[in-house]
Amino acid sequence: MNSRVVIITTSSQTLRSFLQAQILLLKSVGFDIHTISSPGDELDECRANLRIPMHEIAMQRRISPFADAAALVQLVIKLMRLDRKSVV
Repeated sequence: MNSRVVIITTSSQTLRSFLQAQILLLKSVGFDIHTISSPGDELDECRANLRIPMHEIAMQRRISPFADAAALVQLVIKLMRLDRKSVV
């Protein structure tokens, strides 16, 4: 049974620009990788390149209490559905 790692970022561009190499490394040594990010064209590109489960939750980068609370609720629900997490 592989350990599961969930990588969360508010920007799908961060996944594409900064995290792809780390994700590939973790995947190559046997981790079960999932990502959670805001939707975007970059996410579709990463999904095609990395071939790992990528979950979408609308999150804003600027401070917005109501939108942040809604995103947090969605995030908790999504994480609860991803059982067997080893690292978040």
